This record gives sequence, C-alpha cells and structure tokens, in this order.
Amino acid sequence: GGLVRVRVKSVDLKKNALRLTMKEESEYISAEDLEAGQTVAATLTGRHGRRGFYADIGADRPGLLPFSELCEGFPEDVSRFSMGRRLSLRVLQVGKSSVLLTHREGPLERARPPGVEARARSGNLFAFAGVAPERWLEGEIVG
Repeated sequence: GGLVRVRVKSVDLKKNALRLTMKEESEYISAEDLEAGQTVAATLTGRHGRRGFYADIGADRPGLLPFSELCEGFPEDVSRFSMGRRLSLRVLQVGKSSVLLTHREGPLERARPPGVEARARSGNLFAFAGVAPERWLEGEIVG
C-alpha cells in the first residue's frame, strides 16, 4: 500500500511492455565499462520467453541470462531460477541493447565439437552470413 517514486526506463509499444525503476540515473553503471569475465551481482527480473531470463545488473541496459548459460550441459530444472532470485553471474558479451550473462563456471568459451567452425547462437547468425537463401545444408542434430 505505500506510494513509490519510479522512473521510466523504456517503453516497447510492439511488445506492450513498460520497464520502470526506482533507481536514480546516477546509481547505474555504464554497460560499456563491463568486460567479458567480470562478475556482477544480478537479480532475475523476468522471463525472456523460451530463451532465458532478464536480470537487473545495475547497468544502463538489461542483462540476459539464456537457459543455455544456466549450467554446463542441458539445464534440467529451471524452476530453481525464480523471479527476484539474486545470483552472481559473469559477463559474456556487452551488446547494444543488453548484456549477455552466464551462470556457468570455468572458461567462458564453450568447447566446440570437432569439425565445427562456428555455431549459430540465439540471435547471432554470423555463421550463415554468406549462405545463399536457396542453398541446402546438411547437419547433425546434437543434444
């Protein structure tokens, strides 16, 4: 029941989403100051569809924790990652609109299977940049 003072962080008309915060602008760190491998304190703030979770890391843009980065291997139970949960995460990559995070331990880079040059990640299709639309590809389903 009490009154709160909030500031609008963003408005997404396509998704009909409004992001609010109670933090002052000066309380945020610039995502540009974050580096890969850096550990950050995070609070899970929402679900990113079937891809993972949004996380508040105190930066000027949201953190994104993909399901594939919850643990090594396939995450069998994501229910232990609930909204409001505080975690210690590491920065994988700083993007234009979000900061990609991981909860895995060990090296940031994942080992690639033998013979695999580049693997497309969700939202990152650089491996297919030069492939013509009519070209057929052969592959193996893994996982």
